[in-house]
Amino acid sequence: MPLLFCFLHGNLGHLLSNMWFFWIFSDNVEEKLGKIGYLIFYLFVGAVSGIGHAYLNPESTTPLVGASGAISGIMGAYMAFFPKNLITSFFCPIWFFIRRIDVPAFVVLGFYLLINALQANNNNPLLGGVAFDCHIVGFLAGLTLALILRFIIPERENSKLKLNS
Repeated sequence: MPLLFCFLHGNLGHLLSNMWFFWIFSDNVEEKLGKIGYLIFYLFVGAVSGIGHAYLNPESTTPLVGASGAISGIMGAYMAFFPKNLITSFFCPIWFFIRRIDVPAFVVLGFYLLINALQANNNNPLLGGVAFDCHIVGFLAGLTLALILRFIIPERENSKLKLNS
């Protein structure tokens, strides 16, 4: 039953942001792990992120609902498997001047991890209810497991992996 929480979302904004990250990062990881391996990986990092959150917040009585930890684990796996893939991003040095740039995955994902680490220590009431530590634990679990799997999973010759996401 607890693994079911890896598919739930707290609100529409939570669902949309998770689906955006899922859309960007999941296809290459699924291609690397295979469909069944991907499902097992997703459920595993989701469970680890939930357990990590419970360990870090033993006094909390608020239920943890969300796929963010599992999706962060997929992002960690992407960083391990494809650190140099280019991610199309939007950069706004001045509020009216938006530029599209391609950035290596390790930069985008490193920035994601940094933002979560900074927010985890921030007591901003506007961010209430977001388990940033769950994101971090999921990301690190996915990164660690994927680094181990890189040595186990052979490279496929006719892989359909995209060079750019």
